[in-house]
Amino acid sequence: MAGRAAPGAAKPATRESDGGPPVLPPPFKHNYLPKYGAELADPFLLVKYAVRYKGSAEAIGIRGYPMSVGGVAEILEAEPVEIDEKALTATAPAGLRYSDLPRYLAEAGAKGIEKVLRDRLADKLALATYVDPVTKAESQPGEDRAAFAARLGATGGGVAAERLRDQLEKKQRDLAAREADLSGRKTEKWTAIGTAVLQNIALFTGRKRTISGAGTVLSKNRLENNAEARVEALRAEVADLNQQLLETQAIDPARFEEETLVPARTAVKILRYDLVWIC
Repeated sequence: MAGRAAPGAAKPATRESDGGPPVLPPPFKHNYLPKYGAELADPFLLVKYAVRYKGSAEAIGIRGYPMSVGGVAEILEAEPVEIDEKALTATAPAGLRYSDLPRYLAEAGAKGIEKVLRDRLADKLALATYVDPVTKAESQPGEDRAAFAARLGATGGGVAAERLRDQLEKKQRDLAAREADLSGRKTEKWTAIGTAVLQNIALFTGRKRTISGAGTVLSKNRLENNAEARVEALRAEVADLNQQLLETQAIDPARFEEETLVPARTAVKILRYDLVWIC
């Protein structure tokens, strides 16, 4: 059963209830959590804390750490159980038997336990987080791969996709303007060609020896070629942005990179610690 004992820890002795639980050193008080329906209660360190991870609001949690470990320094090494504070009671179930309290509880006392909590609780609250290398988005604390992918998909690919859509919209406007300009330049060129033909029709009758309007036609042709090059470049940019947007919106959880998020010690507050008998 997860959280019942630390790996390799000696099995604690048990004692029948003789009208009450074992005596606790101050300021610890008895709390009870019926969880497994057992007649034997094991001592756990009840820890209520507030934690703030980078980029998220403060969250409050309650854990129970098994006390069947070798010493006070190991008390956070065993697998904890999540505790619902509303389920705690100050009244022991009838006929409950108790495991013996660890010796280090009296030896280290509250100060020793509090020191361990302040020194090591932040490391024990480390979370696995995910970063999407495509959108550069980061998962929220406690969010798994599937939930992260679903959230990114619901937002259309996140902030990166929004930036791509803005860039694409601008490029499409530029392309439309350039295409309209190119169309106008084609019309100007053919108008210039028609005018040049009319101006030089006398060449065919032998009444004129020089060509008129050739320079204008060549100039219009060069401008048209330059406009076509700009239009083709913009079309390529638009196609590339469309492809990037499609890749960004297609969320594949397998591409997420896993990282470890450890809160700073200053971002962890110990709100309460006590002893709880879990049975």
